[in-house]
Parts: sequence; structure tokens; C-alpha cells
Amino acid sequence: MASIHFFCREVTRMSLSFGSIEARVLQLTMLCNMVKQSDKW
Repeated sequence: MASIHFFCREVTRMSLSFGSIEARVLQLTMLCNMVKQSDKW
């Protein structure tokens, strides 16, 4: 779980660098999808 939180924080930081809310939402959506897929395994 710690790695997921770390990755989420990094993605959020990268998204903030872009300064685009749309990009941030897209990144977080992709992150949530990857987390859901990892939970299935």
C-alpha cells in the first residue's frame, strides 16, 4: 500500500507541474484503474 500512496503522490506532483486540472484528473483516473486491476490479482 505504501508504494501505491507514494506513486499517487508522485503522479499528483507531476500533474501539478503541468498546471492542468484535466491532466491531473486523467492521471488519477489511470492510477485508480491500475489499483483496481492490481487488487484483482
